[in-house]
Amino acid sequence: MNPKSYSKYKYEDLINLGIQVKRTEIFGKIVDSKPSDYLLETLSFNSQLPMATEKAKCELIISPILNEVVRKNLKKLTYFSGYNFDVDEKNGLKGFCDYLISAIYDSPMIEAPIISIIEAKNDNFELGIPQCIATMYAAQIFNERKGKEQKSVYGAVSIGTEWQFLKLENMIAYQDTEYYSIRNLPELLGVLQTIVEEY
Repeated sequence: MNPKSYSKYKYEDLINLGIQVKRTEIFGKIVDSKPSDYLLETLSFNSQLPMATEKAKCELIISPILNEVVRKNLKKLTYFSGYNFDVDEKNGLKGFCDYLISAIYDSPMIEAPIISIIEAKNDNFELGIPQCIATMYAAQIFNERKGKEQKSVYGAVSIGTEWQFLKLENMIAYQDTEYYSIRNLPELLGVLQTIVEEY
């Protein structure tokens, strides 16, 4: 039986779609990207606020980081938060995505999604990984249908302070063996910038 939405996906559901999952180092050496003073001040202040829910983590930590990436790449990206991304109802590739980043600037609707970001529920990366891969696969299908096929689609699962990245290519989902932390913000921003520069 197919899952009913992205949030219900498990590893066995990915196998049913024909997707292999492999753990590997994705990025190698990263060129750091210096955070703005505004981002540093924002995260410093927000870290003092209560973050009892996933939504709070998204709004207080993840959103400011994504805003920074968009700011560094003006007129290149649009990101969507809480976007209903229904692509293939039969296979359960539907539901809300925490974040989708599109390689089209200032678009009112999703076009050419290149990165999907999932907030890990209950701070559990392993639960978030198959959900994220499902949204990445949906993005791949979406791009093919729109005639904007991408060689790779990236994803990330985040608990706010820690991030793990994924890359989907040729039906193989590569799960990074590295975790990136806001304690080393230049490195984390460097990973995101590396992804953006592929497009």
